[in-house]
Amino acid sequence: MEFADAAILLVGDEVLSGRVRDANIPTVARELSARGIPVSRAGVAPDDPAGIAAVLASLRSDRRLIVTTGGLGPTEDDLTPRAVAAALGIGFCEDPEALGMVLGKYSARGVECPRSARAQAWLPEGARPVDNPAGIAPGIVLTLAGSGECIVMLPGVPREVEGLAGPCLDAAGASGPGLAEVFCLKIWGIPENALMDLIKSEDLDGGASLAFLPSPGQVELSFRGPGASAGFEAVGARLGSAVFARERGPLIEQVLGEALAERGFTLATAESCTGGLLGGRITSVPGSSGWYHGGVVCYSNDLKRLALGVRSSTLGAFGAVSAETAMEMAEGAGRLAGSDAALAVTGIAGPGGDSPEKPVGTVWIAAIAGGRHEVRAFRFGGTRATVRDAACTCAMGLLLGLLAEDED
Repeated sequence: MEFADAAILLVGDEVLSGRVRDANIPTVARELSARGIPVSRAGVAPDDPAGIAAVLASLRSDRRLIVTTGGLGPTEDDLTPRAVAAALGIGFCEDPEALGMVLGKYSARGVECPRSARAQAWLPEGARPVDNPAGIAPGIVLTLAGSGECIVMLPGVPREVEGLAGPCLDAAGASGPGLAEVFCLKIWGIPENALMDLIKSEDLDGGASLAFLPSPGQVELSFRGPGASAGFEAVGARLGSAVFARERGPLIEQVLGEALAERGFTLATAESCTGGLLGGRITSVPGSSGWYHGGVVCYSNDLKRLALGVRSSTLGAFGAVSAETAMEMAEGAGRLAGSDAALAVTGIAGPGGDSPEKPVGTVWIAAIAGGRHEVRAFRFGGTRATVRDAACTCAMGLLLGLLAEDED
């Protein structure tokens, strides 16, 4: 079914009060964009039937697809499906297919389904349930006859939105007028503004329309329209190993895992300022036990010496945040784990602990693989969380670059 455009409705008191920062609009918008459906409106409604109905009415339009997030669940404040049914003047009842999905989730866990959980099987009349791969509450697809409208209802939990948005839009047969081939590069270690300046100064875009989606330590760059293929190839060739993926989906930790597995390499990590975040991201990849030996979180200088063998003379002469310390940390991690590759991260995440020579955001990263090594300084901006996340991304990117050299 082709829609003229789309609107997104966020439901939840926690969003309106600022207790929760929305993470769902980017996910939903990307899924809509991939199907050529432009997002023209967005709204936020409280956990209140009248409030949901009012915002829904303001978003409705002929041939418009509305995607809601939040308010699907077993508790008293999960009101979205009931409120939508009431606003449209249609029935609201337990759906046998949806009930089977809910009961099946509990059966798979070997526990009895609570009575309250059955509320997640109640749908507006005529709606279709879509199995939730990341949770219990089914997604809901409600097509409105006569107006060409459709309402897709998703839970509010971001991981469930990520798992359900695509399948629900597919169930709706959703497409739009702007469907066109889009090429994508995922790039690590180059800030958005520096990337744009490079492309423009060297005339690499091929005339394509560019879209930049930055996140800590990386940028997702999309090419659309005439010249998209040419721009995609030119920028990819120019950036070389700074490109870790040539499509939208893969995470850098997944790409790194595949690269290590292909070479039969194992990895160990040593972390100071990232405090285990790097190891956490690496082990989020299924099968990482096949190539990741483990890591050492060594926040203090004493532990850097005792666990990793960093020399006191190195710490005294250069400090904990230095090329020399980072390299000795990586060497120590690799030696301790008996791994083929190693990564080390040491830096100043802030907001304190800086100096004129080493301001907040200064991070040294060392990588070792296949007899090669590299150590590099980075200067990240943003919050403590941003610095730590960017450091992890760039550490994995640095190692990917070494592995690419080994392949050559």
